[in-house]
Amino acid sequence: MISIVCDVCKKAVPNAMPGRNFIYVTDKAICKSCEAELEEKTRAALTKDPQYSLAGFQSHYLGILRKMCG
Repeated sequence: MISIVCDVCKKAVPNAMPGRNFIYVTDKAICKSCEAELEEKTRAALTKDPQYSLAGFQSHYLGILRKMCG
């Protein structure tokens, strides 16, 4: 049994199963609720930029993640 603590909200993830109730992004473990919040913030940031690029998405995604883990 593994013990996982979300790097964003600092709460323990009960019955941790990767992909089911938490994910790894780079070196961070993120619970599903924080993952949804991260995706919302990324979506909002990307709708301001009319041209989509994968590099732009990745930089926004990781920048927002760093701020959330602060």
